[in-house]
Amino acid sequence: MQLADDDSALVHVEVALSSEARSKAIGYIEEVMKERFKCTPPPTSGTIFVARAGDRIVGTIVFESGNENEPFSLENRYTFRPENAPVPFVRSRIVQGTRWVATEKAVSGLVLREAALLAHSFGKEYIFIEAKPYSVKRLRELG
Repeated sequence: MQLADDDSALVHVEVALSSEARSKAIGYIEEVMKERFKCTPPPTSGTIFVARAGDRIVGTIVFESGNENEPFSLENRYTFRPENAPVPFVRSRIVQGTRWVATEKAVSGLVLREAALLAHSFGKEYIFIEAKPYSVKRLRELG
């Protein structure tokens, strides 16, 4: 994908593997969340997917895997009942998505798609994500 404002900036998605890459991604996430939500997020754990245009981070999503005996953090944050989920709620087949942010148009869909493809290759079938109104709108646009 190319950014509309910069024909030379191809966007690609990668996993932040090194401590330096994770630190830069967390810094980006914190900066965006402070600007948009006026808050600092709790510590980030899980696999960080980073969308880059050249050397700039332009989007992220974090996927966390769980196990059958330990609820996802979103389950604890809200009154959530697995039996009311619209799909079979088997934690080993689910990843929790957090820190889904982007600062360039159309990047959020790209980073989500690429992260979902990798998660699917590890047997994950569903993404459990906090859906605020703007997230619901974006998810509907993605289909």
